[in-house]
Amino acid sequence: MASLWVVKDALIRQMVERIINENEAEFWHLKTAKIALVWVVPDMKKSGRIALATAQKTNPLLELFSQYDFVIKLSRDHWESNLSEAEQESVMVHELRHCGVKYNRGGCPIYADGAAVPCDEDGKYCPGEFKLAYCIVPHDCEIFLADFGTDLPGIERVQHRAQQVFEFAKG
Repeated sequence: MASLWVVKDALIRQMVERIINENEAEFWHLKTAKIALVWVVPDMKKSGRIALATAQKTNPLLELFSQYDFVIKLSRDHWESNLSEAEQESVMVHELRHCGVKYNRGGCPIYADGAAVPCDEDGKYCPGEFKLAYCIVPHDCEIFLADFGTDLPGIERVQHRAQQVFEFAKG
């Protein structure tokens, strides 16, 4: 059974805040989100391999008692021992990209009550103090490759499968 505890490392919290602030166009919706960072020991595994991190949207009950919108779990031992600062930042950017906001059919982000989020004169969204409707964004091949590049074990299988799907979709 894995042990979980809150990350107390101020440097990691500062990294998250810096990423959000420096990439405001992409992460504007996370400026008001409450994100819990949690260590997992022993390291998480998925399909027999270490999962460096995972992001999840809190369910309504957890949100009620914790006030968090998202939880990002980090495999502590691997994070601290095997990742450079640049790699840690890449992983964190990747996980933050999973922390999304819902959009209505018109393409506007929405509040938890379903109302559209207004824009300012420059076209930037202004969520104000109302609660956004958050969600988890699934993996996107282009974003995944942008985050981690093509120098990954097994990437050839992913590229081959993506080509098969593309060919099938073309008809």
